[in-house]
Formats: sequence, structure tokens, C-alpha cells
Amino acid sequence: MICSTDFQPKFIAPASTILPFLPRYAITMSIPEARTYFFKHVHGFSVRYEYLASAEGERFRKECAAAGKGLCCWTVNGREEMRNCARWGVKSVISDKPEVWREIKREVSPPSHMNVKEADI
Repeated sequence: MICSTDFQPKFIAPASTILPFLPRYAITMSIPEARTYFFKHVHGFSVRYEYLASAEGERFRKECAAAGKGLCCWTVNGREEMRNCARWGVKSVISDKPEVWREIKREVSPPSHMNVKEADI
């Protein structure tokens, strides 16, 4: 479920009650609004690339990582921007070139069978 700051944040409580199993992501064009209205209530954020690439975006990415929040990014068409997203741990991108994103993800991320922790061995 995705909600934007155009909707009242009051929408989150009923959505959490009615659909507790459904991940909630906030689409945002404002990192300060995302922090204020949605940070405690959603599983992640969908944010414009330019915002995540800024100094404030770097702080926000670190806050999300520390809190276990997922990040999605839009609209990303350049290879270098896609590489940045992959390095930042962005889960998905909205792009006019999805095949390039899949290629970049394979380059940057090891296959899932390679993600075995030492404690799992």
C-alpha cells in the first residue's frame, strides 16, 4: 500500500488495522514531511532520486537503514544514478529503462545464495 503526503496521515491507523500484513510505503516529495508524518508509521518510502542524492537525502537514507525502512526511488534512468541507488540499498526504482536497473542490480548485488552469514554455516 502506498500513500502520499496528499492524503491525511490519519489514513495510516485504519490501514494498519484493516491490512496489518500489507507493507505501507509513503510516496514523498518532502523528506521533512516524511519524517514528521510518516516515519513511525510506514515500512518505507518512495522518494525522488534528486532528494535522496542530496546531503539531507544521505541523512534520511541512514535514518531509514538504521530503522529498517525500505527505500524506493523515482525516476531513475541513468546508469550511474542506478548504481548509486543499488549502493544505497534502494529496493526498487521507477525507470523508463527497467532492464538496465535489473542489470545494475545483478552487478552490485551478489546472488541470494551468496548472502549466507557465517552464523548460518
